[in-house]
Amino acid sequence: MYRNGVAPEQTVTRKFGRLNSFYGNAGSAADTNITDFENLIQGFIQETRAKPDGYELDTRLSASLVSHLEMRSLFLRDEISRLGDRVAKFILDKMSSKKHYTMMMSSYLTNHPELLDQQMEKHGIAAELRPAVREAFMLALPQKLKESASDMAVLAQQLYRMMSESLAETAKSSHNKALEGDFSEIDRTRSHLQMTFRVFRATDAELILPDTSLAFFRESGCAPVSNKGDRVEAVVVPLAKRVAIVGRRDPNFVRDSSTIRRALASCAHEAFLSNVTSPELQALSRRIGKNARLISEADLAKIVRFERLLKV
Repeated sequence: MYRNGVAPEQTVTRKFGRLNSFYGNAGSAADTNITDFENLIQGFIQETRAKPDGYELDTRLSASLVSHLEMRSLFLRDEISRLGDRVAKFILDKMSSKKHYTMMMSSYLTNHPELLDQQMEKHGIAAELRPAVREAFMLALPQKLKESASDMAVLAQQLYRMMSESLAETAKSSHNKALEGDFSEIDRTRSHLQMTFRVFRATDAELILPDTSLAFFRESGCAPVSNKGDRVEAVVVPLAKRVAIVGRRDPNFVRDSSTIRRALASCAHEAFLSNVTSPELQALSRRIGKNARLISEADLAKIVRFERLLKV
């Protein structure tokens, strides 16, 4: 097993890319669904390993396998947790800022005038007086918010600690729920049905197995998981050191095995496997994690812009 910056070490493939009790307790809905699918697909994988280069494979089985592999990884769960933590920290950091907290609350009450209307109704303020009360309230609001900002900063940090502790468990629960469905019937698989799947036999370099199990080739680089709206050209699923399934949406997609191996390494979350030890693979391990992102940092920055909070 190769990791970035660490000497190769011996391991087994059985639980590569996941942890003990990854899908919950034995017999859980997710665990049962995963086991049933893996038993079903095992024969297909064995037969595929023996097929010649270019052999066309069953589209639905291949597409279901791709969906299964991209959904069941530790990478996906870690990314869900990481993104939730990143967004929560951004919001609570803004709440800890006197300036931003005041802007957020003022904007929120301006965007939702019904909240103040409900309070005036509750306290029996006559309809003809409400415009004057609203104006006075909004004029006094910034100063009142500044006075309460210090207390809100303390509360925000407490909330962040509480949220951080629950995010990992929430990510696991949400992930397992998604793994309970029929892989052949989900939207992800329906998207992959647009590809043609064939056997690929490597000639110039042996393949590796990333802990994410595959690599999607997109117009804008590679990724270990597909997102709605991605312009996917192809997907590569290594099955052995010189055999892979390649699904092509673009019939002109052609890559040599050295290029595919570099892409697989860059889509690894924490490690990749090979049955050989070599300086070349050690150098390749420096690519681990390069493309292992559910969403790019640039796209994430667009999501967590402060201006978005002011529109809530």
